[in-house]
Amino acid sequence: MPWKETDPMKERVKFVLEWEKRWDEDEGQLNFAELCRELGISRTVGYDWVRRYQDAKHDVKAIQERSRRPHRSPAKVSDEVEEFLVAARKARPTWGPKKLRAFLSEHRPKLAELPAPSTIGEVGIRLERIEPGKPQQNGRQERFHRTLKCGDRSAASREHACV
Repeated sequence: MPWKETDPMKERVKFVLEWEKRWDEDEGQLNFAELCRELGISRTVGYDWVRRYQDAKHDVKAIQERSRRPHRSPAKVSDEVEEFLVAARKARPTWGPKKLRAFLSEHRPKLAELPAPSTIGEVGIRLERIEPGKPQQNGRQERFHRTLKCGDRSAASREHACV
């Protein structure tokens, strides 16, 4: 017997249409928990899907997967501060986040709130760009990928000895 291919959206549509069919047949009397058990979903998820389906006037598109990305980020560092920190970090690569924060407070005293040192540390890492090239040129960024050349060792020993 071949496997039946399905995707999450088809399963959601199947659940909602089955719920609607049973609701209409039983005139509003329905064992919702049983339906959810049959289709392998939790009751809370089932209630969410049915509510979204009803709110959209029985449109199946309402139960599609939604983005989990927040609509806004109120604590995000402003672009001006971020650019200043990246420039300062490039000019003074040996300075840590605490010293960069002190430097920012001296050179941008009109800022309402200074970012935390941990945020300043993340800004420098997040915006760091590397030039495309060989792994030997970008070893610091690629050390976790274990792609550095390990001298003239054989392939078998290089696989285990590279760090």
